[in-house]
Amino acid sequence: MQNPGGWYHAMSRGIDRQAIYTDDRDREHFLELLESAVERFRVRLHAYVLMDNHFHLLLETPEGNLGACMQWIKQSYSVWHNVRHDRVGPLFQGRYRSVPVEDSSWAFELSLYMHLNPLRLWRFKLSRIERQEEKQGSQKPIGRREATRRLRELRAYRWSSCRAYGGYAPAPGWLTASELLKRAGGRDSRQSYRKAVMARLTGGEAGDALEKLRDALAVGTELFRERVRGEMRKAGREIAGHHAERDRVPLDKVIKAVEAAMGEPVLLEKRGGLGRNLAIKIARDVCGMTLKQLGERMGGLDYVTVHMTIQRLEQKMHDNVKLVRLVTQIKRRLCNEKT
Repeated sequence: MQNPGGWYHAMSRGIDRQAIYTDDRDREHFLELLESAVERFRVRLHAYVLMDNHFHLLLETPEGNLGACMQWIKQSYSVWHNVRHDRVGPLFQGRYRSVPVEDSSWAFELSLYMHLNPLRLWRFKLSRIERQEEKQGSQKPIGRREATRRLRELRAYRWSSCRAYGGYAPAPGWLTASELLKRAGGRDSRQSYRKAVMARLTGGEAGDALEKLRDALAVGTELFRERVRGEMRKAGREIAGHHAERDRVPLDKVIKAVEAAMGEPVLLEKRGGLGRNLAIKIARDVCGMTLKQLGERMGGLDYVTVHMTIQRLEQKMHDNVKLVRLVTQIKRRLCNEKT
């Protein structure tokens, strides 16, 4: 179920729970990809948290294209990471998981627990056993000093949107923080958000609530959750990790359209001529194929070569208006043939 205008809590974990970020450069590049995804897929990214072996995103999808967006983020990062670290094989554990969120009011609460995720560490007394002890009253309530220490650590964590929401760092242009900050209320919305974080933090409920939200079928009212369950039963499959069916253009049509525009066969070109590179780039956008599938169909290329071909062509398009116009014309022709 991927509806236009829908809100989603999307997450993905490293294979066998292994780390997906080795150092800060890995994390920086992942944020660069998030910025590109916001522009490419016209999604609104409301919150994010990067942990060592998984990530959380809170997304709104005006065009109902969550599947395409998540697939692009994961594949783009996997290829880049594997090349950088001389690694082969899958990086992520299967497909991503997504949980529908009813509206911005529920998304606000979800964002608080997402941002508390880095604090679910033993040194902050948020392990499962100690949380249970807190509930049973065998531990003293969290004092102000301990709460301040936790908040200081949270404020220092660079790899989430919490710093932007709390006013500790400027919000990047690709992060949509205004919608949830309005939900915080008060004259100073960022101060109100900080207070809301502190309330959840000192309440000792961060870990348990996040686990419940992560495992939930949907986040919202019982009526909303029941509607989601009904749509799942109707579709006959689970929501999490599945992509919505989209109209896809056959690769053969893409190749023919590029050949018509270039006036020469695409697959007969040697060592990656412009025609072949155009076909690869456009097919990646409209065919719904993986990098591996595309490489196999385009002359037995490996997925790294396909990724680098697309990346180089997109870099050329930044400074070449004629090339942008050519790609646009070919895509428009393919679109007209579908209708």
